[in-house]
Parts: sequence; C-alpha cells; structure tokens
Amino acid sequence: MTQERDKHDKDKALTLSVEHAAHLIGISRATAYRMVRSGDLPAVRVGRRVLILKKPLMEMLEAEEHDL
Repeated sequence: MTQERDKHDKDKALTLSVEHAAHLIGISRATAYRMVRSGDLPAVRVGRRVLILKKPLMEMLEAEEHDL
C-alpha cells in the first residue's frame, strides 16, 4: 500500500527535480540546468533546490509535439 500511495503522491506533485525532469525528457542533467538558467525550462528555486514546474513543462512538451 505504501508504494501505491507514494506513486499516487508523485503523480499529484506540482514540481519535479531537475534530474527527474531531465530523465523524462531525455536530456542530461547539465543540459537541464543550462535550460533552467536560460529560462527555457520552467523552474522555481526553493531555498537551494531548483524545481521544475510540472504543468508548464508538460504544456511546453505538448506544444512542441504539435509543431512536429
């Protein structure tokens, strides 16, 4: 039950770690951080952590998919 709840909580999360977002979109961690710095990847800073905003990221990917 705990694993199932953890997966459900992750699905509902509003943010992703930079590493997780990079893995999902198939880029390196360094590239993801570079994209955050340039503003190409939607992110917020919480203390020392950089978090990728999930909804804008998904919208960005969907828009790119339609442009292909």
